[in-house]
Amino acid sequence: MNNKTRNMKTTTCYQHLLIIFSIIVIVSCVCAVKQASAQAEPAATAIGEIKPLKIGDKVPDELWDQYFPVVSTANDQTQMLSFGDYKDKLIILDFWATWCAPCISSLGKLDTLQKEFADDLVIIPTSYEPEEKVRKFFKEKGLQLPTAFEETLLKKYFPYRSIPHQVWIKDGKVLAIPETAYTNRVNIQKAIKDIPVMLSEKKQVDFDSSKPLLIDGNGGGEDRLLFQSVITKRINTNTAGVVPVNEKGVLFYNGSVFDLFGEAYSDITGYSRKKIINELPDSLTQLLDYGDRKLIGDYELDQEYLKWLDEHTFCYNLYSRINLGKGTIYRVMKNDLNDYFSAAFGIQAIVEERTMECLVLEKIGSTDRLLSKGAKSRYKYEKDHTHLVNKNMGMLTGVLNTIDPNRILLNHTNIDKNIDMDFPHALVNNLEKSNEFLKGYGLRITEKKLPIEMVVIKEINK
Repeated sequence: MNNKTRNMKTTTCYQHLLIIFSIIVIVSCVCAVKQASAQAEPAATAIGEIKPLKIGDKVPDELWDQYFPVVSTANDQTQMLSFGDYKDKLIILDFWATWCAPCISSLGKLDTLQKEFADDLVIIPTSYEPEEKVRKFFKEKGLQLPTAFEETLLKKYFPYRSIPHQVWIKDGKVLAIPETAYTNRVNIQKAIKDIPVMLSEKKQVDFDSSKPLLIDGNGGGEDRLLFQSVITKRINTNTAGVVPVNEKGVLFYNGSVFDLFGEAYSDITGYSRKKIINELPDSLTQLLDYGDRKLIGDYELDQEYLKWLDEHTFCYNLYSRINLGKGTIYRVMKNDLNDYFSAAFGIQAIVEERTMECLVLEKIGSTDRLLSKGAKSRYKYEKDHTHLVNKNMGMLTGVLNTIDPNRILLNHTNIDKNIDMDFPHALVNNLEKSNEFLKGYGLRITEKKLPIEMVVIKEINK
């Protein structure tokens, strides 16, 4: 072996030993730093118990002593950065990720600002992503800033809901958490010189994009709500009903599918179940309609009924901050119900003309006795009669609809003035006696077969 070969081998061996020694030193330093940090950190600031910092809060000592691994295109080595080394400067933390377009745009601006204010400013980008991904990204973009990687601790001190997210620290305190547009030359100069600077604070609310908006404050409170329509399970109350449609919405609660469709298509049904034709198979009817179900006062037996109520009665609510008009509200309600129940149970409601056996209310003489005397309008259902004062014919039609439980009653009187009447309940189910009573008001009910619009509930494509 010649001297040249021996020298080359000696040099190579020395280089290998130097690399190994450097790795040992770096690992030892990292371990020592982590150990020192863990020892210096009091129990109250354990990772799970860190108190998020707000504007004006003092940065705790343990954060100044914390070391973070960073990478930079200026150096291929992973380095350790300490907050404490920059305590006398304006510190700007920038939370970012490689997939975030606004972050990428912001990083280019930050890189320039760091060079301009190198003596008084330190900008520390920080990402939760792995080292190699971050290093490669910065190299491709030609960014000179050092950036933290796989970082989760700082987010506990400065939680955020979206990125880019920037935090300004000055004189040991959180100076600002601004929108990124405010991180510019003018505002940085003022902050460095301790000149008061107005920065628009970044607004943050609890928000989980996988959950519905505004539920449990997700994305804000009800003050953010402009319009919504929802179908829900039964609410836990032993009542059911409807808050009548106004210009801004409707609420129908704890009703069956048939009840809900009856309300949505009230322009056809007149709120009468008689104008709903059920063409569902028996299995679906038993699943979705009350049938003979009711509370009987036996706790064990009633559990099955209560379970059915919880699973197969529903609420519908449409709310708008602005006036929509009743026509729009009912149109949206129809579409919502058909969209949901077609997906949930394979059913839909459609309007079809069918020839039906009907009862028809007609004029047969003078109706002067019927016409209202103009007293205060009222409706009262009493034990033996229904009392109508200064009400429209639609109210009377609703009362007379009880005469026959199976046939629809249609108003063909063309009376458009309000009326007064006390209708005896004893006449229900007795057409002949009802006509004797109505004759005194110039009215009569006749039996006819007529083509009328009906709401038909059926299986899809059946």
